[in-house]
Amino acid sequence: MADPEKLDNYIQLTADTSAAIEEDQPATDATDFVTLSAESVEEAFDEQNKTESPVVVKKDTAEQEEEEKYDPKMRDLAPKLHAQPGTLDKEKRVEMVAQVVENKDGDIEKESVLIRRLYDKDQKVPKVVHSKDEKSRLNEVDPNWKYNITVGDLELRKITHYDGTEETLWFPMEKYPKDWVDPAEEDAPKDDKKKKKKGKPPTPPRKVFIAMKIKRVSAVDNIAETFRMRFHIYFNWLPTEEDYKSHYKAKTEAKKQNKPQILTDWEPKWYPHLEFQNMIEEHTKEWELYPEEGFFRIQTFKDFGKKKGAEIPETEFDSEKARFIRAKLECEMTFAEELELQSFPFDCQDLSCVIHERTTGGVRCIFLPELRKPNFASVDPRYSVIDEWDLETAVIEFGDADPNASRSKSSYAMIVLRLKVKRRWKVFFANIVFLMCCISLLALTAFSLGADDLGDRLNLLITLILTAVAFSYVVFDSLPNVPYLTFMDKYILGNYAFLVALMVWSSFMRQDWFTEIMDVWAMYASIIGLFLYNLGFGVYGTFLRRDEIQKLAFSSDQVEEEVNLSRPALRFDYTKRQRSGKNGRLLSFIGYTVASQYMDEKQKAVLTKKQSELDKLYTQQASIHGYDASEIPTSPSMLAVK
Repeated sequence: MADPEKLDNYIQLTADTSAAIEEDQPATDATDFVTLSAESVEEAFDEQNKTESPVVVKKDTAEQEEEEKYDPKMRDLAPKLHAQPGTLDKEKRVEMVAQVVENKDGDIEKESVLIRRLYDKDQKVPKVVHSKDEKSRLNEVDPNWKYNITVGDLELRKITHYDGTEETLWFPMEKYPKDWVDPAEEDAPKDDKKKKKKGKPPTPPRKVFIAMKIKRVSAVDNIAETFRMRFHIYFNWLPTEEDYKSHYKAKTEAKKQNKPQILTDWEPKWYPHLEFQNMIEEHTKEWELYPEEGFFRIQTFKDFGKKKGAEIPETEFDSEKARFIRAKLECEMTFAEELELQSFPFDCQDLSCVIHERTTGGVRCIFLPELRKPNFASVDPRYSVIDEWDLETAVIEFGDADPNASRSKSSYAMIVLRLKVKRRWKVFFANIVFLMCCISLLALTAFSLGADDLGDRLNLLITLILTAVAFSYVVFDSLPNVPYLTFMDKYILGNYAFLVALMVWSSFMRQDWFTEIMDVWAMYASIIGLFLYNLGFGVYGTFLRRDEIQKLAFSSDQVEEEVNLSRPALRFDYTKRQRSGKNGRLLSFIGYTVASQYMDEKQKAVLTKKQSELDKLYTQQASIHGYDASEIPTSPSMLAVK
């Protein structure tokens, strides 16, 4: 029989522990709990006249931990099990892994041995990557270009893991040796070399190899100028020695301790941090979690930049003597895309996705295609909903962002995907051009009404004009408000002019000089003019379509030149300042326009004129507030009447 006094002590201890948990205070040691069987508890209740005091039976540690996983309070306090990289919960879990990985008790610590260095400029482009044109310059390494299809600056090292296991592998070079010389400066004058040596040497760039698949393109909105795209990107890069040893220990300890979360929560010191420049809404952006491997897997590729089984000289990079970190990013986003509609409906457009790598901390990144298979990227059209468009081709570009666009003159690694689409123009021709042409042809029937039926003739023409105006709203509602006339706008306005001309001509029918023969000649002239007008626009449309097709092969720089030709940048200079507001209480800065590099001299002159007019306006405003405008942008003198 259970001792009632002992039961009272147990109940009180349980209550104290529950209160301590609620108040985030340390509870009494669980080893002080007394384990009672169900029969003992029942007997104890009988001894106490079946009191209704709650009884909590102590469970063993494993059972208690299992319940805590599903306890809402405990679950809120613990970091999420499958938290995404970069989130606070994931950082907490990474810290938990670090406690295991960074624990050096009993570890065998031995420095790695450098066997060989292999600079990027001394490598060869793998033969499997060679283009069909053997004379192509891209089949050879250009020392002054960093986008050669190579693996980057490498070091072959013999490393010893914490358990004594030894491996000889290729690792990325983390810093250049003292005798390193930048290939771009080898031919530079000696004075320039000395100046460069005084500064801090650059960090070797980290080459990241990507594979991409576009799963769906949909919701191309002409009015909002947006589109939606679902895609995933595989990232592959060589781990540093520290990352590889860390992963090895996490993997080994996960098996030894039977705790797979040690491996699944492991994270490298560096991984690509991406910023989607033209993204306006993020629906999905998740690193994929692989069961028992985590978000970042380490794999061996036997066919990376070579054929399986091919023998590689010891002095060259061999993928079988290297390990790659591999991660998959799944995305679905809505992107902004300014449409160039001057040639509508014969236009071709770029649906672009611009990705910058924005890592801070000194790691420079270079994106290149994955070298496992020639087809490193694909576009799957099966689930795409772009009925109004034909997907003609696509362009993927690797490069650096324009440093001139950054105030700090920083340049970031960049991936640009441009889907080249061509509008299906025939439906617009049938629904708009053909119907507008019919309205104009119907206007010719007005010549069948003579001077006696002038009222009916004018009513017919005004009705057709109003019909054309109402019909044009259908066209305008399907396009954004643009500050220029499209091909279709010009055609519709031409038809307006034709109808108005017939209306004006008909109003002269009651004049003394007007004769029936003149009306007949006017009818023939109208028929010929209408025919030539439509023929001319047909030829014009053919040339527009031909010019638009050329855009299918445009690079990003050409697209920028085409789109942003007359779009100046706006900058703020702290020397262009003035006091403004009531009694000069505000400090304001005058924005000034900067000409685009693609502007011609005429456009730059127009921009300069606008800037001059804007400066006069600011000067006028400064004078209104009682300041001497000649003192701007220096501190102005008060001229207010005392």
